[in-house]
Amino acid sequence: MRIPHYRYLISTRRRASLTDVDLSMAFGQLAVLLGGGVALIDAVRSLAEFEPRPRVRAVWHRLAESLEQGESLSATLATDTLARHSDVLAVVKAAEIDGSLVDACQSLERSLATRVEHAQRMRAALTYPVIAGVSLILACGFVLWQLVPALSDATSQSALAWHAAPLVWVSRVLNAVAPGVGALGFVAAALMVAYLLVAADGTRGHVRQRLPLIATTDRLIQLATYTDVMRRLRVHGTPLVDSMRDAESCIAFPALQRQLSQARHQVRFGKRLAASLADAPLVPPLVCRLLAVGESTGALDASLQRVSTLLDRQAQHRLERLQTLAPVVVLVMVGGLLLWVIVSIVLPIYDNAISGLSGS
Repeated sequence: MRIPHYRYLISTRRRASLTDVDLSMAFGQLAVLLGGGVALIDAVRSLAEFEPRPRVRAVWHRLAESLEQGESLSATLATDTLARHSDVLAVVKAAEIDGSLVDACQSLERSLATRVEHAQRMRAALTYPVIAGVSLILACGFVLWQLVPALSDATSQSALAWHAAPLVWVSRVLNAVAPGVGALGFVAAALMVAYLLVAADGTRGHVRQRLPLIATTDRLIQLATYTDVMRRLRVHGTPLVDSMRDAESCIAFPALQRQLSQARHQVRFGKRLAASLADAPLVPPLVCRLLAVGESTGALDASLQRVSTLLDRQAQHRLERLQTLAPVVVLVMVGGLLLWVIVSIVLPIYDNAISGLSGS
């Protein structure tokens, strides 16, 4: 029996992974189709028909097959392909229980679209600094490897100032290494800097959490998503502790995730949400105050929505500041390096040349 092409694609080792863009578009189409009275199985088949990429199309075909076998949508989505979207799975599962799948698809479309927008703006803010940083690393390698030795040889050691000594020492170390190894090392360092800053997976958290403005912006974005997911789950009747657990998958920073997990354990043992989050140093105090007001007035869901909106606005302002400051910082670094080389190496050569002409 011949295996269908899409089954072969899914059975291969490289499985397609659905990005936030794919999921946002898919939930938007599902909301329209389900709202128009189309059956869920037919709606998922429609996603496969309109998908031009074979591997992603195979995912929707497989999900449609699972639905035909009687599984729920949340169970079909709970695969290794969508394992990292546990918050999305939790919202879908809760919506299936209370019969509000159309509303859940609409809210997930907006939520995922917001995440995509944040990620795109963060990448846009870091694109120029990363390109300039890579160029700076390569320029440093060329200056220290080729230019500094030539200029230092043309200048007597007594004429070099104290601030030229580090340049000459680093240059000698680089020239002691084989040319191919040195060049490969600088290129690898440049690419590593670019990856650690722009990578979209969880590995970026270990680097970004140590960069002041970038780390704060990332935390605000993730906390905004965290509170928004909690609100969506509570709207569908999910208990507070369970909604906190499912929302933690939106957090990429290990330190922040640990603090939120500790707050969840405190809520499980009877402590209020605002008081538990107040023990988390990485959670802004204003968030705790707003949630405390919501708990005291019985409007916690509304407070979660206000907190999410407030954090999102603060993140947008910080992104704008990052887009303004990052190019300036990179240009100052490039200018400082060039000024260091000119003052330390080029200027003594110029003075020697002028002195020689005056003496002759």
